[in-house]
This record gives sequence, structure tokens and C-alpha cells, in this order.
Amino acid sequence: MLKKTFSIIFTFILVFSVIGASLTARAYEITGFDITAKAGLLASMDTGEILYSNNADEKMYPASLTKIMTVTLMLESEKYDPAGKIAMTKEVQRLVPLSGTALI
Repeated sequence: MLKKTFSIIFTFILVFSVIGASLTARAYEITGFDITAKAGLLASMDTGEILYSNNADEKMYPASLTKIMTVTLMLESEKYDPAGKIAMTKEVQRLVPLSGTALI
């Protein structure tokens, strides 16, 4: 009888701890830092769940992401020659807006 009572109590404790842990995980909120960006989106790569979103539907210029993608695509290109040089002619400078100004 004592063994059966202990098993029932242990089962209830186990069930409630599993349910409590899942409820706590769903109520998790990101805290401890301030986000100063005008827009952003953080999603789980495993589940696709949106963890954080701020102005996600706003159209915004991608800023430094464009520069990072340009370099990444260049480095992955079969035509990339690390010893080569890239020429920026006057004609190309005319076609590229703000090519003569420093963007920092």
C-alpha cells in the first residue's frame, strides 16, 4: 500500500513539474537589454517562431547588410581573384549615387 501511495504522489509531482516547465517556457520574455534599432526581427531557426519583432513590416534600407552580402557574394564567386584589383572608373562613379562621399 505504501508503495502504491508513493507511486501516485510521485506521478502527480512529475506531471505537474512537466506542465509547469512548459508554461514557464511559453511565458518567457526577453529582458535585460535595450534595443535602439528602428526595426528588427528575431526568429527561431528551429521552429520559425517569431521571438521578437519591431516594425517588421516597415520598408527600410538594409544599411550594412547590403555591404556584408556584397562581400560575401564576391568571396563565394568563382571569378574572385584575391590578388586582383577592382577598377572604379569615372563612368562607374557617375552611375553609382554617393560614390564620391564617405558613408560612415
